[in-house]
Amino acid sequence: MIIAGHGVSHRHVMYRGLVTLFHRNQAYVRQGHWKITQVETPFDAARFGLYDLVVDPGETTDFSQKFPEKRLELIELWHQQRLQLGVTLPGDLWNSTVH
Repeated sequence: MIIAGHGVSHRHVMYRGLVTLFHRNQAYVRQGHWKITQVETPFDAARFGLYDLVVDPGETTDFSQKFPEKRLELIELWHQQRLQLGVTLPGDLWNSTVH
């Protein structure tokens, strides 16, 4: 399935306390009290923000600078989960035609 533009496709999975969602070019991954979100369009994994839902349940403070390792860990989980869910981004198509 290709997820691009403003499609209505929706993918969600919960696995061992990990929750992943991708919908209308917005994504989040939650594990425990940590959550990364990306709500800008077009989708870009580099724009994931990191939030501590215990300290900041309203998600007003991005902790990416303070905890870069946790952010990278959750982004890696996002990449794994999106492949398992069959979420294909436009860049994936470009990379597959180049090789």
